Amino acid sequence: MLVTVILPVYNVASYLEEALDSVINQTYKNLEIIIIDDGSTDGSGDICEEYAKKDGRIRLIHQPNKGLSASRNVALRIMTGEALVFLDSDDAYTEGFVKSMTETMLREKADLVICKYSVHDNIGRMKQKEMDKFYPSINYGFYNRNEALRALSEGEINHSIWNKLYDVKLWENIFFPEGKVYEDIATTFHIISRCKTVFVIEESLYLHRNRNDSISSTLSKSNIVDYIEAYSHFEHYIRINIPNVFSEQQLQKCIYSHLKRMMGYSISILLHRDVYQKDLYYVLRKNLLEIGSNIDIKDCGFRTRICRWMICYCPWLTKVAYQIYSKIMV
Repeated sequence: MLVTVILPVYNVASYLEEALDSVINQTYKNLEIIIIDDGSTDGSGDICEEYAKKDGRIRLIHQPNKGLSASRNVALRIMTGEALVFLDSDDAYTEGFVKSMTETMLREKADLVICKYSVHDNIGRMKQKEMDKFYPSINYGFYNRNEALRALSEGEINHSIWNKLYDVKLWENIFFPEGKVYEDIATTFHIISRCKTVFVIEESLYLHRNRNDSISSTLSKSNIVDYIEAYSHFEHYIRINIPNVFSEQQLQKCIYSHLKRMMGYSISILLHRDVYQKDLYYVLRKNLLEIGSNIDIKDCGFRTRICRWMICYCPWLTKVAYQIYSKIMV
């Protein structure tokens, strides 16, 4: 079975060789490797050229900068594999990633295979250790379409596309929203909704780098608006599929998870007054107030209710309270 690897690249020269080595050194050799250099200016394109010269499985495309979603979509339109995996250019596979995932897909006749992953900082090459914590939290085994969707709504399956192997038929006429970040949130539930069977393996086969300077980690108005929009699509999907797929409790759990994330963003903005963005705070405040109308705040716990109230109505007190709390906990 030919497996396509889609690898978008943009200004990641410090991490790119590790990512590329992890692909070309896979123990599973029947690969089509599509690299989209998205207008890199830091030498990443030259690194890609070097690897393309020494590995004939690589199809390298250089394009003006259009963003991660657009790069992935270019690869989706030209791929020829029977199965598909993605790799972020600052992450890496273990050498048995494709082999284990492919063998599982064929043996279990699954449409989608999910593996565990580990999270690492952005210093040096990544290496898994026995004491690492592995994600996502979902247990080993078979899941039908509805079970997998419910697990996604409860956070037991991660929205990220990169720790998964897909039957290529799942991607027919599905593309990533271009010009947006958090594109996985707006896409993964559509893919799972097409699955008959999903299989989760216990092995941790993907190494994810947690970078403070990554696009999705950057607190900006456009990024927050994109996240809220992507989340709203998923929340709407849950709402229109109650009770056939989801329960009211699962909807509330999903909204509560979103609430906590918005509160975390708000606190980060309020604490960093040197880069404080007033317009961004008001975007977050508006969303927190809207969440309050969609969830029973009384069920969120006392500290969550108080924190949300302070962020929305007394932001200066939030900063003071958090600074006092931080000193006490040292």
